[in-house]
Amino acid sequence: MRSNLVSFPSEKAPKISLGIAALAAQMEKPGTPKVKKVQWDHMVPGLGLRFNKNGNAVFLMRYYFNGKQVWKTFGDIRIITLDQARLIALRVKQVVSQRQDPKFIFDELLPKPAKTSSITFGQFGKIFINQYAQIFKKSWREDEKRLNRQLLCWAYKPLNEITRADWASFNVEYGKDHPVGANRIRELVSVMFKQAIIMGYLPDGYRNPTWGVREFREEPRDRYISEEEMPTILNAIKSFPCQRVRTAVMLALHLGLRRSEILKMKWEWVDFQKKEIRVPMTKSGRPHVVPLSDEVIRLLNLLPRTSPPLYVLPGDKGNHMSASVLERGWEKIREYAGVPDVRFHDIRRTVGCWTVQKTNDLMLVGAILNHSEPGVTARHYAKYKTSQVRTALDDHSRAIEDCRGTIL
Repeated sequence: MRSNLVSFPSEKAPKISLGIAALAAQMEKPGTPKVKKVQWDHMVPGLGLRFNKNGNAVFLMRYYFNGKQVWKTFGDIRIITLDQARLIALRVKQVVSQRQDPKFIFDELLPKPAKTSSITFGQFGKIFINQYAQIFKKSWREDEKRLNRQLLCWAYKPLNEITRADWASFNVEYGKDHPVGANRIRELVSVMFKQAIIMGYLPDGYRNPTWGVREFREEPRDRYISEEEMPTILNAIKSFPCQRVRTAVMLALHLGLRRSEILKMKWEWVDFQKKEIRVPMTKSGRPHVVPLSDEVIRLLNLLPRTSPPLYVLPGDKGNHMSASVLERGWEKIREYAGVPDVRFHDIRRTVGCWTVQKTNDLMLVGAILNHSEPGVTARHYAKYKTSQVRTALDDHSRAIEDCRGTIL
């Protein structure tokens, strides 16, 4: 009998934006085959452009020193231009030809922060993360990623020289392809400038550059897994080779927990006698007790335990499994299930949608998903109460039919 299980490749080609593709085209020698990871420059041998999985790219220099091959990444394309990278590469080749270590070249020729009495945006970004975001925001790691990726173009710009025109330009350019992401970055930048005033890095009355710039309209995401799609997804999960990823996805499907709650789950949270998991602190700021079905208990009992047992889904270095491992695994699962548009958080939405469709009870859905306010549940899940709407419209239609005989 032929197996229904699918196989998974070990690697996927990185995503490349149009801007990076255009830059790579300048470096490419006509007639050469396309490459997936590094585009080597046809003008300066050894200079390359390495594509990252997050869709960005950095310049790379390959050279030989003391009989060893050295690969050195030295500049994000949002900070230095291709001409600057070629200048650095030529200088490195010159120094190497003189049998000197070229490491000092990168520090010497890379762009430096502007000479100014004002703190730069990048410098304040680190202060903001350490003295504010880590203390008051559970999502501070997302803020840190945005500062190091999307907002890296402002890293060397003095904080007090960032204008509304700067933000408006960035907002339009980035928001064309990422409207929701642009709104989240706007929230971050707005809070940063408020804190800069409070901390004394900007004078009182300084005008926040995000004020007055229009936000993008956001359409609430309503993607969830349908009953027709579920068998294919379950088959893809069963076929995936990593037990930790398989278990994480199944826990999300059965319990509706957030990704962070699944990854950070500890054995001490699990009470097999009471058949429940007690998450001590959640995004809503309160503990959450989740009953366990027999199937979930079976999945947990199949997991190996470290000594001493700590995380339900341990990582390779004593910590819990990383979000990147889970996301890469889920990306492969959804592709082979034929649902590439289903994100991991959509699994949590699936639990809420299926529950409200079967029970018509928004309060129950709010309790399962541990929403902080009933309004959150209503805003996202009231539209799925289709059975009640259908019953009401059927009754309404019958009432109209009953009246028709008296009219015609």
